[in-house]
Amino acid sequence: MKIRFDDLSLPADGSLVVTAEKGKKLSASAEAVDKALDGAVSRAVDASRFKGGGSDALVLPSPGDGRYDRVVLLGIGKAKEFDALAAQNLGGRALAALN
Repeated sequence: MKIRFDDLSLPADGSLVVTAEKGKKLSASAEAVDKALDGAVSRAVDASRFKGGGSDALVLPSPGDGRYDRVVLLGIGKAKEFDALAAQNLGGRALAALN
C-alpha cells in the first residue's frame, strides 16, 4: 500500500481519507470532495449514523461518478481537543479503513 499526504488539490483517482468534526462538520478537504462528487459525502452522512465523533468512520465505496475507489470519512471529535495522540490514532484508523 502506498500512502501519500498531499495538498488540498483532489487527485484524479484512488482512495481518499477526509475528516469531519463532531456535529457532522466536514473539514475543508471533505467539503472539496463532497463538492466534486455532487454531494455524495453529505448524502451518505445524512443517511448514516455518522456524527463526527472520534471513533466514527464512514466508508463510501466508489461514490458519485466512480472516479475514486472509495472515500473514507473519519470523525475527529471536537477540533479543540484534537491533539498529537488523536492524530496518531487517526492515522491508525485511516490505515485500518483502507485495508
